[in-house]
Amino acid sequence: MKTPLTPFRAAILAIAAAVTAIGSPAPAQTPFEPAAVVNDEAITRFELDQRLRAQSALTGAEINSAVAGAVLNVMIADRLRLQAARKSGITIPEAEIDDAMNTFATQRGVTLDALTARLRTVGASPETIRDVVETELAWRELIRRRYGSRTRASEADVERELALLDADGAMNDSAPSERRYEIGFLVIAIPADAPAEDVVEASSQLSQARNDIKTCDALAA
Repeated sequence: MKTPLTPFRAAILAIAAAVTAIGSPAPAQTPFEPAAVVNDEAITRFELDQRLRAQSALTGAEINSAVAGAVLNVMIADRLRLQAARKSGITIPEAEIDDAMNTFATQRGVTLDALTARLRTVGASPETIRDVVETELAWRELIRRRYGSRTRASEADVERELALLDADGAMNDSAPSERRYEIGFLVIAIPADAPAEDVVEASSQLSQARNDIKTCDALAA
C-alpha cells in the first residue's frame, strides 16, 4: 500500500530568506554578540558556544570551524521551526518537556541526572538540550495539526494492510511482521545572502516538485 504524500509548501523558503548569518561562527569577543539573526531574533555567540559544548559532550565530536558552521545552520533551522510553532499558538507544557528530557537521556543509555552532570563537566547548561527538546516537540505538534489528517490511514487502509500481512505470513513464515511508512521532506537549501533570483528559482523548483511528486517512490527518486 502506497501512502500519497503532500509535499510541504514553499513557505519555509520564504522565512528562511529572512535569516542573516553574521560573520564566522568562531568565538567572538562578546559572548552575547549575534551569530545569526532569524526574523529579527538573534542567536547569540553564547548560545552557539553552549550548543557546541553540548554536542561535544554527547557525541565526542571535536569542535572546529566546520562543525561550528554546521551547528549554527541547525540552530537557525530550529529557530525557524520554533517561531513557526509559536506563530500558530503552540506552547509545550513543562511536564511534557520533562518527560521528553527523560526519554532523551534514556535513549542514550543514561539517566537524566547523569546526562546533566556530563553536560556540566564541559560547561554546557542542561537548558541547551531542553531548548532542543522543546523545539522538536513544538515542531511535531505543528506538523500534526497541519498535515496529520492527510497522512492518517483510514479503516479501509488498515484492513487492506492486515490482509496483506496475513497473505505474506501464509506464504512465508519469515515474512516481516511490521511495515513502516515514513513521510519524506524535500528541502532546497540556499545561502542566507543569496540574490533574489536564486530565491525565486528555488521557490519555482519547490512549486514544480509539488506538482510532480505524488508518491513515496517519486520522492525517493
